[in-house]
Amino acid sequence: EMTSSLLAKMHKAGCVHISYGVESGSDSVLKAMGKVFTVQEAEQVLRETHRAGITVSLFLIVGYPGEGEEEFAETLAFLRRCHPFISWIQSVNMIHIWFNTDLHNKHEELGIELPENGEGHLWRQGDNTPELRMQRVEAVRLLAEELGIPAAINSNDEIMRSAAGLKVHISSVTFFGEDGEEPADLRAGHE
Repeated sequence: EMTSSLLAKMHKAGCVHISYGVESGSDSVLKAMGKVFTVQEAEQVLRETHRAGITVSLFLIVGYPGEGEEEFAETLAFLRRCHPFISWIQSVNMIHIWFNTDLHNKHEELGIELPENGEGHLWRQGDNTPELRMQRVEAVRLLAEELGIPAAINSNDEIMRSAAGLKVHISSVTFFGEDGEEPADLRAGHE
């Protein structure tokens, strides 16, 4: 448990940065992922980490099975509420379903259609399509830009970008600053 006293001790000992795998701002998605914290708890930890003088970055996943429009909107609202405490978004990834993982092994039970070619990013579940997931990655990038949070967008999938009809700058790791340009360095924090 990341308490304010523990975070203060960590800062005093020289800790200057923590990356958190929050993944989603939706309690139902976090539960489906098997996370052992709630959105409210994540918000508190981000706030306390920032107060302790430790910079914060996040890892986010979009398009987890069961993430609908409402759940995605909850993630965007989470970012809006927490942006003063986030120094940068370490990565925004579409969920890939890899062979012999829990999602892969339960795909039929979850109503997930896997592609025959084994491409882990091309699965479908109702309206949750590769194109929709790519649009959600872009929506997170745009919101981060609006909020002044540098964000790394992780994807090497040229096919995915063209399939989603997006003309965005995406590379294996690209940081976007407030002006949409790639900053030379990351900020230690922002207000």
